[in-house]
Amino acid sequence: MPDNDSTKTIENFRSSVFGEVEDIAARIIEQAENEKIALKEKTNDELIVESYNVITRGTREIKSASARRVSKQSFDSYRAVLKRRENILSEFFSVIEKKLDDFSKSEAYVSFVAEKLKLADSERPISGTVVYVKPADAQNKALFEGFAIDIKPSAHIKLGGVNIFYPRDNVWVDLTLDKLLSEEKINFTNKRELSF
Repeated sequence: MPDNDSTKTIENFRSSVFGEVEDIAARIIEQAENEKIALKEKTNDELIVESYNVITRGTREIKSASARRVSKQSFDSYRAVLKRRENILSEFFSVIEKKLDDFSKSEAYVSFVAEKLKLADSERPISGTVVYVKPADAQNKALFEGFAIDIKPSAHIKLGGVNIFYPRDNVWVDLTLDKLLSEEKINFTNKRELSF
């Protein structure tokens, strides 16, 4: 049997080694716990940053999609307003066109055409010219009494008036109601003014 002193020494040595091992193990466990806590905090921070980025990207995409939707709705509304304005203008000028058509069937129209021919004759003699009129006017000889001109129907003249061609000078003078209405449409569209 071993000696009591040696047993105590071995026991002390063993206690000392176990104590040191326990201290080292406690430090390793504490260090592992600290690393675990640090890693957990780092992972949480990374998750927070990643979550923030996902939320920010999602918010940006939602804002962008919303802006596109609002822009499209705004554009559609604007287009609908423009279409409505176009329809109103079309109706407005259709009424004017109807009134001009009615005018071209009245007695005042004969005076109107005679006045336009006299005006053209005063600026440049119209004898020997070709005068184009709407087909219905070509049959009405009363419109052109007193003028030595060649009358020809033109399918391009719908409302009335005269379109004079001077063959010697190769010049056209358009005194039609069609041109007048066309100019009024342009003038109204650009300046919102009517002059006739």
